[in-house]
Amino acid sequence: PMDESVSESAEKDDTAWSTLTDMAKKGFLMFDNAQDIRNFLGRDPLLSKMHVIAKIFHDWVNKRIILDMKKSGVSGASCKTERVFLPRVLGVVWDTMDLLSLRDNPDDGVEFVVIDFADAFWHIPLLPEERIFFVAKLRGKFFLFLRAAQGSRGAPLLWGRTAALISRLAQSTCDPSEARLSTYVDDPLM
Repeated sequence: PMDESVSESAEKDDTAWSTLTDMAKKGFLMFDNAQDIRNFLGRDPLLSKMHVIAKIFHDWVNKRIILDMKKSGVSGASCKTERVFLPRVLGVVWDTMDLLSLRDNPDDGVEFVVIDFADAFWHIPLLPEERIFFVAKLRGKFFLFLRAAQGSRGAPLLWGRTAALISRLAQSTCDPSEARLSTYVDDPLM
């Protein structure tokens, strides 16, 4: 079982700092002083706060960094006209039953493979004109997000469309009587 998510200040969290510096090394964001960020953007950025969301599973803690774009007003100024519909568990059950019914030997089973897209949201680049809205300050440094950040209103839809395309292309390489693919956020199940 999972305990409730807890929001804590990113300023005090060493995991947030190391995650952000690692993302900067990967080229997903950059950090520097205020003047260098202004020069790069060509104008003043709109700062957002960062939060760390911790999910606790027994003796394991998973932390995510969220760019809080509500308080800066960015979320309120943007609109979301579509939603991503996630597959249902029952869809996987029906696909499994269908695959089993197509087997010549009733003793043949079905194997499942689950993979994970690492840093899923971080693979979607921002347009240069959007970057002024994706800046946060932590420990005296300014972080400019070059990729879609968790916490932005459009990031789930951007990733959902990308993952749907990847999943459809992957499924098209397989005979549907041999393999079926369902993707839940960033975890494809084949």
